[in-house]
Amino acid sequence: MSFEFFIALRYLKSRKRERFISVLTFLSIAGVALGVAVVFFVNSMMNGFETEVKSRIGGTISHITVYGYGNSGIRDYDELIGEVNAVRGITGAAPVVLGKAVVGSEHDNDGVLVRGVNPEDISQVSNIKEHMYRGSFGFEPDNGLPGTVLGRGLARRLQVTIADTVYIASLKGRSLSLGMSDVKITRFRLNGIFETGMYDYDDYFMFISIPEAQQIFKLRDSQTRTRNKLLSIGNPLIEPFATNYMQPSEIYQPTDPVSAIQVKVDDPARVQPITKNLDSRIGMFNLVRNWVDSHANLFYWMKWEKILLTLAMFLIVAVASFNIISTLVMVVLEKQSEVAILKSMGANPGSIVKIFMIIGLISGLIGTFIGSILGLGLCWLQIQFKIISLPGDIYFLSFLPIEMRMMDFIVISVLAVILTFLATIYPALRAGRLYPLEIIRYQ
Repeated sequence: MSFEFFIALRYLKSRKRERFISVLTFLSIAGVALGVAVVFFVNSMMNGFETEVKSRIGGTISHITVYGYGNSGIRDYDELIGEVNAVRGITGAAPVVLGKAVVGSEHDNDGVLVRGVNPEDISQVSNIKEHMYRGSFGFEPDNGLPGTVLGRGLARRLQVTIADTVYIASLKGRSLSLGMSDVKITRFRLNGIFETGMYDYDDYFMFISIPEAQQIFKLRDSQTRTRNKLLSIGNPLIEPFATNYMQPSEIYQPTDPVSAIQVKVDDPARVQPITKNLDSRIGMFNLVRNWVDSHANLFYWMKWEKILLTLAMFLIVAVASFNIISTLVMVVLEKQSEVAILKSMGANPGSIVKIFMIIGLISGLIGTFIGSILGLGLCWLQIQFKIISLPGDIYFLSFLPIEMRMMDFIVISVLAVILTFLATIYPALRAGRLYPLEIIRYQ
């Protein structure tokens, strides 16, 4: 043990006539501990919210979506799904039909985002089935009506529940200047209601089967579309031609296209490199986008909110550091005679500076250690007992989410120690500049 460290420990021990300085030292340590604990807890809270939001988004929509160029969609999607699944890191892929429509009930109507999916394949790319609020995720027909699944917010606005009838009307391919008398309205039976907690999904998403979505949004094979258009004319002279002579040949099997391919990856944190690999494989004829790019504004806002909130909480540690400065200044004033004796015995100014730096550094280390334990304890209590609750009707969670990350704790602890160490520089330099003759003269 060096004599500087030994003297610093002696100075930290309280004596009756220095009780006030010891109280200030205790308050400085407590301030650092409180600041570090608050930073730990707030940082873990922001991590929890970020993880929950990403989990909700990635669980409702796919991590990566492959679109076809133009309005024709993706025709040979089975072959494309095979190529997609061959990319390393991808765990599932499924077709989807995307479109906008007007949905209504006997009570109200609203705009909606329709997603045509296969109920058997949806679990490969989404966990929407785990968020069912009422009913089941399926499109089984009942009384001649195909099934549908709505978000809870949308169902609330339409004032519908399970087994009620809803109506869909798409304006795709229609001109408003020609009126809306020929707009086709399709009826559906409500089979299920889901709730993810994300407003954009619960209030505007509607799921139906892929064949129904292809019919509503006119995603049909070109030969099938031509035959149906001829049949819709209603001319008895054209009907035999359309029915008998426009059948596909054996070498050509018409396939109704889909809008996109939904893709799920094994590690959402690696979605960017996986997207790059997938784009290099199929990107020449398809548009590949991931969920981070689609929600760039949200993730950018969350990132900066976390940084700014953590910096704001570090102000508490900064205030505690100012307390360390004032405490060390008083210690220097109180120990002037001892410093003079040490210098007269041969101690150089560098050793005196080290003594008071060690005093402040020990205070900072003790405060950081206690704050770390306190912060970890608060996070553990919240995870285990959900002490802080949230109103479920406002937030998508009923409790405050916490996610502890060891790297964040290490960075916060190191920064806190550095901040408290910087606070020791000025008082220590003042102590090193004391002149022993002037001090002893007035003792």
